[in-house]
Amino acid sequence: NTLTWGMRKDEKDYTEALVSILHHALKKELKDYQPNYKDIVDAVIELIIDNELATRLKGVSVYLRGDNTLKFLKKQMYPYFLMYLGAKKEEMLNYMMRDSLAFDIDKYTYERNLVNVDLKMFIDFCVKHQKYIIKIEELEII
Repeated sequence: NTLTWGMRKDEKDYTEALVSILHHALKKELKDYQPNYKDIVDAVIELIIDNELATRLKGVSVYLRGDNTLKFLKKQMYPYFLMYLGAKKEEMLNYMMRDSLAFDIDKYTYERNLVNVDLKMFIDFCVKHQKYIIKIEELEII
C-alpha cells in the first residue's frame, strides 16, 4: 500500500493537505469494510477526518462541508458521533453551537459505551442501529 501526494495547492494550506491525506488513507484502509454499508462508512470517515479533525486543527467548525449526498446521514449520526468522541450529555449543546448542528438531546439514548469502542466497532454500531439512527421522517425534500 502506497500513498503519494504532491499538489501545488497544498503549499497554500498545509492543514487541508494533511486532512486530505488522512481522509484518503483511512478511506483506503476501510475500502472493503462493511461494503454493503458504504455510505455509513464514508459518512463516519467524513465526520472523523474532514469534520472533527479539521475543526480541531483549524480552530473553527467545518462540519457543514463535505459530500452533499452524505449530509443527511452525517446529521443523523452526529449525536452518536459525539458520544463516540466522549462528549457528555451536558456538553453536547456546546458542540451543537460550535458546529451549527442542532438536535433534541432528549430524543436520543445516551450510549456511554461508545467512547470505549474503536473505529470499526463504531461503524458496526451505526450499521446495527441504523433504523434508530436514521430518521427518514426528518428527511428534508428540497
